[in-house]
Amino acid sequence: MNKRFKGVRALSASLSFGLLVASGVHAGEPALNAQDLAVTERVLKLCGPVDPVVAKKLQDKVSDLVKGKSEADVAKARDSEEYKKGYTLIDGFVAQVDEDNAKAFCTDSAADK
Repeated sequence: MNKRFKGVRALSASLSFGLLVASGVHAGEPALNAQDLAVTERVLKLCGPVDPVVAKKLQDKVSDLVKGKSEADVAKARDSEEYKKGYTLIDGFVAQVDEDNAKAFCTDSAADK
């Protein structure tokens, strides 16, 4: 296993932990969790084209997050500072994943859900 792949696995583990923490911290709240939405949508943007199985899981999570919310509430969440910070943070992580390791990253990220 080369160094780059090990780095991707470590990054994937960190991201998976972040997704789990973001989900657990706000469990049971009726409000839309903008940070959780941002993290999930950013990972979906990376994983959608490379792994349809993972993309489906992530899309299902997005659907669960916005279920019962109005379009205005979802738009407001996406325009919030919390969403922008979460998206930017994850964007920094996934920017380190090269094309050759994207599928492994996505598979590892989804394995913990």
